[in-house]
Amino acid sequence: MYLKLGRLYLGLEKKTQGVKALKKAIAIMEVAHGKDHHYVTEVKQEVEELK
Repeated sequence: MYLKLGRLYLGLEKKTQGVKALKKAIAIMEVAHGKDHHYVTEVKQEVEELK
């Protein structure tokens, strides 16, 4: 849900809140999928591009 929430915030041009939600999503996905999973790396890249 944090992943969807983060993308919604970014769509609404609320970058700070979007990045915050995406970081929470990354933390959850690292536990659920593992740190090397491609979903995790994709979201990490997305956050880095936003900085």
